[in-house]
Amino acid sequence: MRLSGWILLALLSLAGCASTAPVLNTEGVSRSPSPQQLTAGEAVPDDTPLLWGGVIVSASNLPQYTQLEVLAYPLAGLRPDTGETPLGRFLIRHAGYLETLDYASGRELSVVGKVTGMQDQRIGEAAYRFPLMEDEQLHLWPSASRREAPRVNFGFGVVLSN
Repeated sequence: MRLSGWILLALLSLAGCASTAPVLNTEGVSRSPSPQQLTAGEAVPDDTPLLWGGVIVSASNLPQYTQLEVLAYPLAGLRPDTGETPLGRFLIRHAGYLETLDYASGRELSVVGKVTGMQDQRIGEAAYRFPLMEDEQLHLWPSASRREAPRVNFGFGVVLSN
């Protein structure tokens, strides 16, 4: 292999090690109050963007927006920690269309947005008061099935997996 081939190989190797940009811009955001605290009567924050995350319960496409119902969890970094106790439920109102097959029940997401009020709805037969968040940034985490089995590729078209 000539010197230029080695240089190209080295550059490609370094590119594979480069870090990626954060999935959400969290500058100036707060994680408090939680959805549970707002449901219990704490005042809705004025204009402070909040960072929340959780597991999607349901997604509905409406004429002007998509509404996601989310079961909130504490965050480990930016990702919901589903091994912890849930922090209540909240609604995300996303202007425009989201594909509900992608934003399906059980998928984890993190969101930065502003709480614009409270909305009364039902969970089954029970009345529930949901914090309503207008999203500014929304990140859908890879599903568990995509994380479980790392694949290793060798050569052309040979895929090994556990």
